[in-house]
Amino acid sequence: MTDYKTLKGLKVKFLASDPPAAASEGQVWYNGADFKSTVKVEAFTAGNNVGNARQRGGSAGGAQTSAVVFGGAAAPPNGAVRDETEEYNGTSWADGGDLNQGRLNTSGFGTQTAAVCCGGRNTHPANFNVLSEEYNGTSWTVGNAMVTDSPVSAIKSTSGTQTAGFASGGFVPPPAAPAEHVKSTEEYDGTSWTSATDLPQFQAYNGQAGTQTAIINSFGNKGSSASNVATNDISLEYDGTNYAAGSNGNITPAKLTGYNGGSGTQTASIFIGGEAVVSVKYDGTSFSTGPSMAAARGEGNASSASPSQSTVVFCGNPVPAVGNTTEEFSAAETVKTITDS
Repeated sequence: MTDYKTLKGLKVKFLASDPPAAASEGQVWYNGADFKSTVKVEAFTAGNNVGNARQRGGSAGGAQTSAVVFGGAAAPPNGAVRDETEEYNGTSWADGGDLNQGRLNTSGFGTQTAAVCCGGRNTHPANFNVLSEEYNGTSWTVGNAMVTDSPVSAIKSTSGTQTAGFASGGFVPPPAAPAEHVKSTEEYDGTSWTSATDLPQFQAYNGQAGTQTAIINSFGNKGSSASNVATNDISLEYDGTNYAAGSNGNITPAKLTGYNGGSGTQTASIFIGGEAVVSVKYDGTSFSTGPSMAAARGEGNASSASPSQSTVVFCGNPVPAVGNTTEEFSAAETVKTITDS
């Protein structure tokens, strides 16, 4: 029989007291009475409901206890376009300042007190909006227009901070070519938008996480001529100048469309949103299936600048079934007693 040392390269230690969990993941020890080990526990747990149910809104946030959601739409097919902003403190949602221009299919990045809302539609199904807005934790200020696909811009993948943001891909209305998707990207410096290196493919609805100079982008649609996510089988890493193809991010049986559903960094991120209840994690090299949510959350939102080990997800399709719900994700090490069961 293979022993523990052969499997792990570690001996079973005798310890009078338990070591800190974070310093001993995978280690087994004996305390004179029990064998113990540290294991990582990952799970989604229910939070309190959002006040205004919505899908396809924008979101931002720097921690599980400081998220913000804005814009979006009420229940389809003709649900009202929202301008309301709500803030999450880790326990409950509270009203913030309204957007100057309500919009759906919009995107966001930054933190709860320094967020950016960009792109989207003012009404359904037309009137695309290229103006951005900045949030200071109290009110929104209208900023400059996006530049690369004016006068249309929606469903863009976004990440970064209010002074160093990044938006990629997106959707344009038919009969625009090619295949109603774009490959343009833009950088935001806190004042103005400038064109950046094009994506190597036309895409929309893609998940994105990271900073302006270290981004991971995957999932979504690769143009309506190949709308099934099974055809979008690469991930893209961006270093602030160039893209490199990453590993296959298409590891779920269902389509992921969470363009506001990424949290974390290029080397430690988690993605939600789409027809699957599972989440997907990225460690800088490969993707893996994460824990499941209580329900699928199409086009859902996340606290984008939160660490991947401690984020919060909310809103999404269908409305109102998940459009007003919240789930917190936590990944923590804990000490467990080893039994023979």
